Amino acid sequence: MNNVIHSDDEVVLEQSFARNTQPVIQNGYAEGLADGRETIYQKDFDRGYRIGFTMAFKLAQYQGFAAGLLKQSDKEELARNIAQDLILRQESARAHCLLCSDKTMEQNLLDDVEASQNSHNEGILKVLEERYKIS
Repeated sequence: MNNVIHSDDEVVLEQSFARNTQPVIQNGYAEGLADGRETIYQKDFDRGYRIGFTMAFKLAQYQGFAAGLLKQSDKEELARNIAQDLILRQESARAHCLLCSDKTMEQNLLDDVEASQNSHNEGILKVLEERYKIS
C-alpha cells in the first residue's frame, strides 16, 4: 500500500511540475525569439546609423567652415554661398536619406540600399568639394 501512495504522490508531483514549468518554457522561448529579432535589427540599425552619421558629420564640417569664413571679411561671399547652399540647408536628419524619401526601397536588400545611399552621399560630397574646393 505504501508503494501506491508513493506512486500517486509522484504522479501529482510530476503533473504539478509540468503545469508550473510549461508557461516558463513558453515564455523563455518567446523572449528568446524577441531577443534574436532585436539583435538582428540592432545590427542593421548600426549599419545605417554609421552611414547617416558620417554624412551628417561631413555636412556639418561644411557648415562650420562657412561659419568660420564669415569672420574673415575677404571670404564673406564664399561663406554666404556655402551657408545658403541648398544641399547644406536641408534638414540634416532626413535630407539625404534615400530610404526616407523613397519608401519603395524598403523592398530592396539592405546591401542594395546601403550601396545606393553610399553612391548618393559620394555624389553630394563630390559636388560640395567641386563648388568650394574643400575636402
